Amino acid sequence: MKKELACQVQDIPEIIQNALIKYGARKKINHRGYLRYFKLLTIKELKDHLKQDEFLFLIDHSNSYLIQSHDGKTIITMGKYLNH
Repeated sequence: MKKELACQVQDIPEIIQNALIKYGARKKINHRGYLRYFKLLTIKELKDHLKQDEFLFLIDHSNSYLIQSHDGKTIITMGKYLNH
């Protein structure tokens, strides 16, 4: 049986939104948008490019996600996975 992910819609810091848009994995969810989220490999790669305090902040928000419009111009919603 496949485990369902639980999530909570909430604001996430702008710096995390920007990181998700720039570096986050992208998964098409329908004809209107994409899910953006952090893969473990992406977080490991970002470690080399961030200051320690920035990296720790990223780790604290690594369970964040956002839904981005198909054209990439609009964030439809955002939040955090609760069981990630």
